[in-house]
Parts: sequence; C-alpha cells; structure tokens
Amino acid sequence: MTPLTSATPASDLARPDTPTIRAALPMAALLAVVVLWGIGPPMSKYVTAPSLTIVFVRLWMAVPVMFALQAFAGSRPSVEQLRRTALGGVMFGLNMVAFFASLKEASIATLTVIGALQPGFVMFGASRLFGERLTRWGVSFTAVGIVGAAIAVLGAGAGVRSTPIGVFWSALSMVAMCVYFLAGKRARSDTKLSATDYIAGVMLWAAIAVTPFSLLLGGLGRLDAIGRADVMWMTLVLIGPGVAGHLLLSWALRYMPVSMSSTAMLGSTVISIAVAWPMHAQPVTAVQALGGAIALGAVAAVTLRRA
Repeated sequence: MTPLTSATPASDLARPDTPTIRAALPMAALLAVVVLWGIGPPMSKYVTAPSLTIVFVRLWMAVPVMFALQAFAGSRPSVEQLRRTALGGVMFGLNMVAFFASLKEASIATLTVIGALQPGFVMFGASRLFGERLTRWGVSFTAVGIVGAAIAVLGAGAGVRSTPIGVFWSALSMVAMCVYFLAGKRARSDTKLSATDYIAGVMLWAAIAVTPFSLLLGGLGRLDAIGRADVMWMTLVLIGPGVAGHLLLSWALRYMPVSMSSTAMLGSTVISIAVAWPMHAQPVTAVQALGGAIALGAVAAVTLRRA
C-alpha cells in the first residue's frame, strides 16, 4: 500500500493500489460522470434566464464551493495550482458560454450529437501529446459510436430543430471541451495537484474568463431575470453535473487514458436524449433508439477492451 504522509492530497487518499481496484474505481467514477453529464443538458434547459447571465452566476457560485472543498481536503491555493489550471479553466469557461448559448438555439439532440464528435479529436490529440496508442479496435469503435450518436439525432422528430447559430455554438462548445479534456489529463499527470485542487483552479479561471463576455454583452445587466426556479435548477446542476461530475472525471483522468475517458462520454449523449423525452417532450423515435443502442455498444466495446 502507498504510505500516507502529510503531503498526500486528501482527495487522492483513495488511490487505487491493486489491479482490481485500479480497474474498478476509475471505471465506476467514469460511469457516474456519464450519468451526471447526461442529465445536465435537460436540467439546464429549465433555466430561463439569458445564457451569459446563467454562466456568470453559475461559475461564480462554484468558485467558493470548490475552494471550500479544497480547504476541507487540507490543501490551499498556490501559484503552481493557478498556473497549471489556467488553460483548462479558460476552455471550460468558453465551453460554458457556448453550451448555454446553444441551448437557446438548438435542440438537446443537436447539442449532444455534435458533442459526440469530441472523442475522435481527443483520441488523436492524446496520441500526439501523451503517446496513447491508436489501435484499430479503438478507432473503429469510436467511429461507430459517433455514427450511432449521429443516427440518434438524425432520427429525431420533425418538431425538434436547430438554427445555424445553434449549430455553431454547439461546435464551439465541443472544441473547447476537447481542449479541456487534454489539459486536464496533462495537469493531473504531470503534477501533484489533487482532483480538488485542479477543479478549484479550473472554476476560478472559468469564472474569470466568462466575466468579460458578461460585461460586454449585457449578461450582468440581466441578473434580475433570474427567478427562484432558475436558482434551484442552477444549484442542482452545480452540485451534480458540475462539482461532482468534474471532480470524479479529474480523479479518473490520473488513472485512465484520456481517449478512453472521452469516448465513454458518448454514453452521455444517449442519456441526454432519453431524459429529454419526459422532461421536455422531445420524444425518442425508433431510429433514435437504434442509434443510441449503437453508441452505447461502441462505448462498451472501447472501455471494456481498454480496461
């Protein structure tokens, strides 16, 4: 067993030490992230305030929560922490701006299927940055998963549509998230930052990054548009997909290939489309169900093989 010292990050005390645990715990964490991030978009669509106002308030809500968790874990902010989390934080802030903007112009299905392209970009980025080996199996089934997610969206009913600007915001959100994944893997692999340290820094930089957008584009002028229901939904998203989801992902990235972690997120696409049916009356057709089954099967093929 790894000896515990005063320098051991509290959030990493449960570090896997046996082959079985090394496989089981990160996979369980990743599965939880898939579920949490899958229900995030349908929950966020209930927030009716302007997009930039939502992003600004939600991120600045997360900052004190994360730094309180960091202090509880026995750590404190440092210059190294802020330096190592800058890229991931700025990219996450950009992702949030684009994500909420896309919710106003695009269906959840469109948003999630464009996001499903992310594993392909992350896979090739991980190969160049971290030397993760591209296998025929991994590339093939990641492509199958992307196709399955695309089928799930193309099979949507006629009443579910998106505007061109909605597609643009969805694509920008996907690109920013690709960089966020790769930056998170590098920060957690190359340094002794715990998951709590990393996400605390990310939330701070993300909040700083979105503030100019809010100032210039009027997001701060609409704080009065946030109602009680908006606060409730933002708080639920903050606690679940936000804090819990990002902490679990950051922890798992230290022990798993980032390409596999990103591919597993295809499962979130299927969950989002399925949950949007009862929550937002966006019915799932037989074609969408087929596409979802293909995507989930591909995710299972990649993750189980790599595990």
